Amino acid sequence: MSLIGTLGIEIVLDGDRVRDVLISQPKPAPLDRLLGGRSPADAPTIVRTLFPLCGNAQAAACSAAIEQALGVEPDSAASRKRTLLVTAEALREHVGRIAVDWPVMLGETGYPAPFAAMHRIVRDLQAAVGRDPGNHISDPGIAPLVATARAALSQLLFGDTDADFAAISVVASIERWAGAGRTPAARLMKRLLGDKPSKITEAETGTPYARHRASGVVKAIAAQHGELAARIAARLVEAIGLLAVLESLAAGETPRSAISAGRVNGPGSGWARVDVARGTLEHSTHLVDGRIVDYRIDAPTTAHFAPDGPADRALRRLDAAVGGIEWRARLTVLEFDPCVAHELRIS
Repeated sequence: MSLIGTLGIEIVLDGDRVRDVLISQPKPAPLDRLLGGRSPADAPTIVRTLFPLCGNAQAAACSAAIEQALGVEPDSAASRKRTLLVTAEALREHVGRIAVDWPVMLGETGYPAPFAAMHRIVRDLQAAVGRDPGNHISDPGIAPLVATARAALSQLLFGDTDADFAAISVVASIERWAGAGRTPAARLMKRLLGDKPSKITEAETGTPYARHRASGVVKAIAAQHGELAARIAARLVEAIGLLAVLESLAAGETPRSAISAGRVNGPGSGWARVDVARGTLEHSTHLVDGRIVDYRIDAPTTAHFAPDGPADRALRRLDAAVGGIEWRARLTVLEFDPCVAHELRIS
């Protein structure tokens, strides 16, 4: 998100246990140099260009933080637009993990078609929103795009374009879905069923698991089938929930905004947070005489892979005696979903 370089992760084993986890973080992007002295009006376009992986979220957070610094409140229609684009982008990223990365974890070929479909949907939603000078989500092309997203996610998870997502709502139906193994997502969950039960007590914020750990099905999966299965279930729950938000917006309803924002120290300073697929993205800025003098982005990858952060602790919980520790380590890193290239070594 706001990082440049490669994330390095080394797991040091001592017999059947993880003795140490060593993580080297990439460098942050030089935002003060890139944005310092600029007009606030230029910043959203710049950050969208710098971080195309989550450009809509970056631009939305940037715009909201600057609005707070300027003392400007966005109208509800503008907030709906941002929520639409941020939500579609987050769903696209979840689909990418499920369609491309999960099959590879099983030794299968990825299924890029649903991911490509979501790329087109996000692009077309951006175009539809851009055609709407009145700041209203009224373009007639939006509802069909959301319907296409539903069909793509349904096909990806169930092998059927019109499946019932309620199958991911209770443990018994997830177990039946996984047991049938019709899709890579189901087969990945099947491989994890029966893992050592998990009772994680420490705080973890921002990740899909953290956002949904209190939900009945994720909590039950953790208690019965372990942490990794619960993380997989949380991603599924979140993807289905994001689709529901898109459908709500397309129907003209007003779901909760994806962006929260406020002032830091009165006029001239503002912050904004956005829940994205990888965690919580935060922007903060300070303006003087109508120019940016300070700009910071706190990226999910930085928080998740900090020393003694949630990824560090999750990797230390891995049990080599269960077998497949390298496979489980790679899946654990994947579920924390770093936004930069990463290298994992086990010694």
